[in-house]
Amino acid sequence: MKQYTYELLVANKKERREFFQDYERLTKLLKEYGFLEAARLHAFTRKRLIEEVELFD
Repeated sequence: MKQYTYELLVANKKERREFFQDYERLTKLLKEYGFLEAARLHAFTRKRLIEEVELFD
């Protein structure tokens, strides 16, 4: 997985979109393989990060 920084996610919408697509794929794989608690935590973290970086739009 590519390296992302918080600053990059705030500044670059293309990189942000790619990051959250990758993050969503990870969450789906965790769910598919039965790691439901990890999938839940990743989903909540993804939602929180989306809300945070959108504050800078």
